[in-house]
Amino acid sequence: MCSCKCFTWFFKFFLRLCRFCYLAWVFQSMGVGPSFITLANWYPKKERGIYTAVWNISHNIGDEIVAPIVSLSGFALAALLGVSMADFNETYWHMNHFYVPAACAVIISLYVLYAVKGSPKNEGLVDISEINEMRGIKTEEIKAVETPNLSSFEIFYRYVLKNKNAWYVAWMDTFVLWCVLGLFLGFLFTY
Repeated sequence: MCSCKCFTWFFKFFLRLCRFCYLAWVFQSMGVGPSFITLANWYPKKERGIYTAVWNISHNIGDEIVAPIVSLSGFALAALLGVSMADFNETYWHMNHFYVPAACAVIISLYVLYAVKGSPKNEGLVDISEINEMRGIKTEEIKAVETPNLSSFEIFYRYVLKNKNAWYVAWMDTFVLWCVLGLFLGFLFTY
């Protein structure tokens, strides 16, 4: 009887955890498209790879600085509250592990919203094509090609499911993420 109640409680908790992880994944992944479009509006084609790569590794840097921020904030908050570090870790651990990284994320997000602009034209600067001409970079004219009227499923089927390169990238990305999670969670060296 007790094991059934424990299993039910665990299952409810696990489903709730999965929902929160899914929501976090959705909201965290929404920013990549607009950020790459913004970078494409500001930098010429030859330099875009460098800047998008730097932008793409920013989440790895963020992963690495969480532990020092949490550790140092524990000392600062313990001193502010006037408790020893042992009491702080036992009683106020949630402040250190959740609120401090959340506050850092909000501050950085507000800075990005303030500092990053849509395009140079919005700021009264010259367009990227004029900058390319001044630097001597030739831009190719892209001609609009009439595309057939396809549904979302037809686009997905034709350009994703039938595209072997998309499958190669997905297969490779699986192993890259496996290595990243293995290094960060520590199970890679165990097995």
